Amino acid sequence: MSVEKLHVLEMLSAGKLTIEEADALLAALDTAGHPAPPAAARTDDAAEWPAPFIPATPSTAARGATSQQSGRLTLEQVAALRNAGVNGEYIGEMREAFGRALTFDELIALRNAGVRPDAIEEMRDIGLPEFTVAQLVALKNAGVKPDYAEGLLEGGLSAITFEQIIELHNAGVRADTAEGYHAAGFNRELTVAQLIDLHNAGVQPDEAEAYCEMDIKHLTVADVITLKNAGVRADYIESLQEAGLSGFTVPQLIGLRDAGIDGDFIEGLGDLEGLDLTPESLAQLRQSR
Repeated sequence: MSVEKLHVLEMLSAGKLTIEEADALLAALDTAGHPAPPAAARTDDAAEWPAPFIPATPSTAARGATSQQSGRLTLEQVAALRNAGVNGEYIGEMREAFGRALTFDELIALRNAGVRPDAIEEMRDIGLPEFTVAQLVALKNAGVKPDYAEGLLEGGLSAITFEQIIELHNAGVRADTAEGYHAAGFNRELTVAQLIDLHNAGVQPDEAEAYCEMDIKHLTVADVITLKNAGVRADYIESLQEAGLSGFTVPQLIGLRDAGIDGDFIEGLGDLEGLDLTPESLAQLRQSR
């Protein structure tokens, strides 16, 4: 590479030229031989354009300011930035949004993912913790919008991670559905895996709430899914309780349902005082009638 081209790249890296100006000068060098070094190419407008990269001096490299070992752009990188639509304005806005100079790879990743500078502020405004370029690109590539993440945070998942947001989104769990599960009445905070399990089992938030309102011993998320899969509805359990039966475990409730014992049968027994009301004895009574 000629000395003149290296000079252009050094000026671009130092912020003395915009990408457009550097590209034009490099093109001129390719077609016009060896013009004088472009010391006069800097204009007042160009001076206001941000430096896209920080040279990897010992002090800045220690802070991880750039992944470029030399601090310089290659011809291929200049062309890649141009082809990706990365211009001086975009570089400046992204540097302001992140509070630091971005690397070549970061700029390309952000641009290719369609990340806008205002989207970064939106993510911060909804209360997400500080994030990396890679995390922001992953959210964008997964199709996660700021209002979805905001809904999860407001719905009780205040400690959720970026990876979990993407996991819930990919599983098709709506933000209001996750909020409904949390408000259903389980005696502990639900994990992301439990939210996905409830969703995959087809349990609606109002169903989960109805189960939680029943007198069922040690009810868990897995119990709700088991009852749902067994076809034991909350209104069936409620009919038993209204007839005077309560405090059964999930396996006992399934056994009662399988034996054909419902609220009408219990009420038909009349006075329950003195009767053995275990699931086994009730099943025997059912068979004898």
